[in-house]
Amino acid sequence: MLDLLRVEHYILSNGCYVHSAGRTIQNMTFTIGEVEAILAIAKKYQLSAGYFNQRGYAITQFSEVVEEHVAHMGISEVPVVADFYQSNPVNFMNLYLNAEMEEKIREELGAIADLVRFAPLAIDVLPKNVSKGTAIKSLLTSLRDSQIETYAFGDQNNDISMFQLVDFGVAMSHSTEQLKRQSSYIATSTNGVIEGLKYYGLIS
Repeated sequence: MLDLLRVEHYILSNGCYVHSAGRTIQNMTFTIGEVEAILAIAKKYQLSAGYFNQRGYAITQFSEVVEEHVAHMGISEVPVVADFYQSNPVNFMNLYLNAEMEEKIREELGAIADLVRFAPLAIDVLPKNVSKGTAIKSLLTSLRDSQIETYAFGDQNNDISMFQLVDFGVAMSHSTEQLKRQSSYIATSTNGVIEGLKYYGLIS
């Protein structure tokens, strides 16, 4: 999609990775020590974890909660590589748990990372002070002399910080109600990104 649209400026990995005009201006990652501290908490509470960067992802193990989350998100393939972090950078992680369990671990985990719930059974675990919103601020700072319009596409609450900063926010048809309230356009089809691009005249 990025190649098709010839996009020069973009943000990936929930705000950890920012690319602008051919150069990387931000690539926030967890240290191995931080990953292992998060994994220790996950093990303590018998939780599965996921590792993510802008090129790939993996989970530590399957569980009933993971299977339910995957079905909810419509994901078809999930690689299991427990030691993914040993040979790959980790921009952010997921923990798969319900809201009740999140409250139990929030203080302990919050000492290491920032937490954002994005699905009924999953939270994003991000490096401290990183979000899609802060990434947009970094990108706009690098482009402060440019008069460009900014667009965001999303479907979950972890997209709210991003929608609050851009000119136009396109919410997918299945988005949370909170995100829809922050959007400038709500897609009606299952191809929400394409629909939004067409709506704003970015593609024909």
